[in-house]
Amino acid sequence: MKIIEKLRYKIGKKIILHQIRKQKSEEQRIFNNFFNRVKTVIILLPFEENLLKPALEVARFLQIHKKYVTFFVPDYKQNLLPNYENYHFISYQQKDISFFYLAKNEIISKFKDENFDLLINLDKTECLFYASIILKINAEIKISLKNDDFEDLFNLIFQSKETNPENSFKNLLNSFQMF
Repeated sequence: MKIIEKLRYKIGKKIILHQIRKQKSEEQRIFNNFFNRVKTVIILLPFEENLLKPALEVARFLQIHKKYVTFFVPDYKQNLLPNYENYHFISYQQKDISFFYLAKNEIISKFKDENFDLLINLDKTECLFYASIILKINAEIKISLKNDDFEDLFNLIFQSKETNPENSFKNLLNSFQMF
């Protein structure tokens, strides 16, 4: 990364961390039987192409359990997903990412009237754009695979294995069945 890009990234990260601290609520969540109560789910897909197929298994599992699944996905990936007509999409383009790698107001406004029971972030990278979106999405429960710097955004964080990410997705599905 160039020096200017690093500086833009650091400024964007400080903005997000400040917003997270400002918005952080101390309300307690009861996870007892939460999966049965969930009706609407939004999934933030991973950026890595090799993780797309196991991520879609998570969506398929949710759909089998009669959950209404929405993907947050780049617009060019929407038609690449198999059975894409079975899901709802909120897509974004490169122009929706601000100078500091955050979400612009135009993309955030797409979530203004949306309420989700569950948000699942399947991307393991430290993505400021996703963090700024997650901050604005209204979801009762927010789950992520490993996300160290933005852990205050989530109610549950599952540690993911770097060597075999497919197992991380399977462990996530097994955990849903516990609840």
